[in-house]
Amino acid sequence: IDNELAWWGRGALDTGLFDYALAKPATHAIKPVMVDFLKTQAKNDVTTFNRCWRTQIATFDALKNVMKLPSESEEQKQIKLAFLKLVANRYFEVTTRAIRAADPNHLVLGSRFAGTLGAHPAVWETAGKYCDIVTFNIYPMADLDDGQVYLSLGKKRERVIDHVQKFYDTVKRPMLITEWSFPALDSGLPCLHGAGQRFQTQAERTEATSLFA
Repeated sequence: IDNELAWWGRGALDTGLFDYALAKPATHAIKPVMVDFLKTQAKNDVTTFNRCWRTQIATFDALKNVMKLPSESEEQKQIKLAFLKLVANRYFEVTTRAIRAADPNHLVLGSRFAGTLGAHPAVWETAGKYCDIVTFNIYPMADLDDGQVYLSLGKKRERVIDHVQKFYDTVKRPMLITEWSFPALDSGLPCLHGAGQRFQTQAERTEATSLFA
């Protein structure tokens, strides 16, 4: 459907998209959607809204000029997460329906998440609800000495196979890795840009690739 959409909105996985949308100007198309969403969350009661967000608005119409709300309480975070779920459900519902209407004989291959940590688990779950296969890009790290591939090579190493299993348990759909790389520095090209763990030789690169496969 797409590639590496910013489901985090340039912030935290659970609250970032809400914050990014709210920061749009009053004339932006998303603002009336957010006003309606926040009204519903507050059960159309301004007093309830002000208590939750520690604001002093007089009417919900004033929300179109509000550019920022806190993420201090659990209630606030849950409301922002609910907005993310709303957007994810609308996105995957509309796009998959359109694709299947035009091309019913092919699989819908998700939207290529930007790594396993590129979207909140709620978005992964929604993708599994609508897509035939959930796709994601990932750049793991291979340890050639112990013959394992990890999410990273830090102190708290997690094997990629164990890490990805958690997301499979969430989406309950086939998953497809659609982007990964192990560049080698002896290729005769710079190989200095882009993602992927660098190796000195093609032999090391091949070994890392075999481990990952």
